[in-house]
Amino acid sequence: MGNRRNVMVLAAVLFALAAMALFVRPSADGDRDDPRASTFLTGPSGVAALYLLMDELGIPAERQLRGWSADTARHALVVLAPSQAATPREMQALRTWIEDGGTLVYGAGGALTVTTLLGLETRPTRLDTLGALASVRWRGSTAFSAATHPWTAGVDSVTGFMRAFRARSSALGDDSAEVLMRTADGEPTVVSFRIGTGRVIAWSDATVLGNGALRTGGAALLFARAAHDIAAGGELRFDEYHHGYREAKPLHVLGAVLTRTGGGRALLQAVVACLALLLFAGSRFGAPVREHRERRRSPIEHMQALAGAYERAGARAPARRLLLAGMERQLGRRVFSAGALPPAALDGTDAGRRLKQEWERGDDGDLAELAGALDDFVLEVRRWK
Repeated sequence: MGNRRNVMVLAAVLFALAAMALFVRPSADGDRDDPRASTFLTGPSGVAALYLLMDELGIPAERQLRGWSADTARHALVVLAPSQAATPREMQALRTWIEDGGTLVYGAGGALTVTTLLGLETRPTRLDTLGALASVRWRGSTAFSAATHPWTAGVDSVTGFMRAFRARSSALGDDSAEVLMRTADGEPTVVSFRIGTGRVIAWSDATVLGNGALRTGGAALLFARAAHDIAAGGELRFDEYHHGYREAKPLHVLGAVLTRTGGGRALLQAVVACLALLLFAGSRFGAPVREHRERRRSPIEHMQALAGAYERAGARAPARRLLLAGMERQLGRRVFSAGALPPAALDGTDAGRRLKQEWERGDDGDLAELAGALDDFVLEVRRWK
């Protein structure tokens, strides 16, 4: 009966694991669903292609895995649609860093707190076409070159802008502000302006720099030219900290691998299944059988039982004499005469006084108490020797 129940429980566990695997099964295209504009991701929203483009062009590029501070980057920092909001301290550090001469390349999207920090406002772009074509899935507006600039030479247009900057943004009212690209409605999409002694190059929509749009959208050439100039003598630092990537910590990395990657989730499920099999194959269902141990009786119980037998048989006097005879044998001499203990030999110690007291009770005394007093007296006498 027990074996049958174990088999049923094991089958239920395996069924539960199979159901869990169906619901949380690893996806081979996990990156394709990740909306973060991260250089680690190869899906349509990731910017791994942009990062590799920098390497192909010989432009030094690294990943920033720490929060923003006064020494965020030596020359240029690239922040593309941060998916996690920065703390007020980080925001203030970023602003101070730019004012002190830092160069920021910013792509709007994600947590828009940086947009506000820079004095920019965004708004959704309007449809390029109407009428019958409005039913077709819209893929953003097209921006055109708005100024004669070395970065925009030969760049006729960049497609895919889902948002643009408002022309009334405070940052664009500065004399140093320059609009590099704008939509057909005149809405700025790529701008350059100064904050203190530093500079900001802002894109109104980071998705035009993503893997899915970089090859055909036209943004690659414009970004590469700007990156070449601002990284001269230094390097670009792509911010990954605000996409959830941190400096290596063993437990953090292990948890991320096991929960965020297809292979990691598959490994985690396999480990859970193996542990469950080992548990149910080697465990015992029900309470274990307790080991029976025979209880040994103490010498006091034997003495009390023997004393009770003598008392029930009415043989107290012979029992008293036998107890005294046993004490004499242990001491090796006679310590009493004519059946009476000499008081002078007993009054000097506690054990002797107790023995004398129990003996003087006569046949009405308790044999167990008398035996205990005799044993204590023997032990005391042996300590004197």
